[in-house]
Amino acid sequence: MLEFVKTLEEARMLRDEKNALVLSYTDCCERMYLILLCLELMRYYPKYKDFVKAYAKKSTNKNDYNIFRM
Repeated sequence: MLEFVKTLEEARMLRDEKNALVLSYTDCCERMYLILLCLELMRYYPKYKDFVKAYAKKSTNKNDYNIFRM
């Protein structure tokens, strides 16, 4: 069902500085919601549980949560 995870390496909320100028706060909130929703869904499948755990850890590995890998 979730075979796309094999090719997933990294997804970014903003691709470049131009996106930051175009996207609204609501757009960013919707993107964040979808990212978290996908991770939450995958967490319940034993096959993907370790992947989700590792991805979440890598996403927040920067000091003091100043930088996130999205």
